[in-house]
Amino acid sequence: MRFKEAETEKKESLLRRVTGQADETKRRLMQTEVKLRQVTQTTLRDIKGQLKEKISEIEVLKEMVKSANMQTKAKDIDVQRLVKKVSRLEKMSDIRKQYPAQF
Repeated sequence: MRFKEAETEKKESLLRRVTGQADETKRRLMQTEVKLRQVTQTTLRDIKGQLKEKISEIEVLKEMVKSANMQTKAKDIDVQRLVKKVSRLEKMSDIRKQYPAQF
């Protein structure tokens, strides 16, 4: 009978120890989950901030490209106008060379 009681006490002690370890493991797991959520939220917040900055930079660059394209078109128009002006002046010069006494 004492043998059974001793055996029962050993098993109960083992059960308490294993249950305590399981409880400790659960507690650590929950702490780890909380830390993981915090890290994930912080990382996600940081990434969202970086994404917002990059989107803003892209918009600025788009505006810069648009402005550069408009400047290029304006310069092309000026070049065309000046080419026509040079062409007219060359024609006038040729005419003056042909008829030097009249001018």
